[in-house]
Amino acid sequence: SRNLSRDGSLEHASAFQALWSTGLMVTEKGPSLEDHVGKALLDWGFITNQQLEEADLLRQERGAGLLDTLLSLGVVSRETLVTILISEFKMPKVALNNVPVDPRAAKLMPEESARQHKALPLAFVTDDTLLVATDMPSDRLLSYLTQITEYKIRFALTSTEGMEELINRTYPPEAC
Repeated sequence: SRNLSRDGSLEHASAFQALWSTGLMVTEKGPSLEDHVGKALLDWGFITNQQLEEADLLRQERGAGLLDTLLSLGVVSRETLVTILISEFKMPKVALNNVPVDPRAAKLMPEESARQHKALPLAFVTDDTLLVATDMPSDRLLSYLTQITEYKIRFALTSTEGMEELINRTYPPEAC
């Protein structure tokens, strides 16, 4: 079974287990996911300390996430964030057309929430860890998923279009 393709896409669902032996596991103690990413963007030279501080203040005013704020300000691109998340935090980029969804995992998140958050539980990685696909992870999403599922969360990245397609495939319209 293959793990990651050259572009970082997860090609086979059987690769899930191998992927999660490394990577960032964020807990409620210590810096948040978005704080880690902000520091990495700073360390890699994608943003300045001033840009990070301005975005942090604005996110607090708006009640938004740091990553969304950085994107809305045009300080970084989605591609840059994805690069950092893949390279620095070992988050896989998932090709969702090849990934089966464990119905038990998907049931942990209501359809309306999956659509609102653009996220979907895909599989149980371990007895206490859930793999969740999203187009952009955030502290708010991590907190929400931890609360409603009572599992530790590992994120896998996908495109916004791929996420919508996967949600539509997982929650098909009811037959009349």
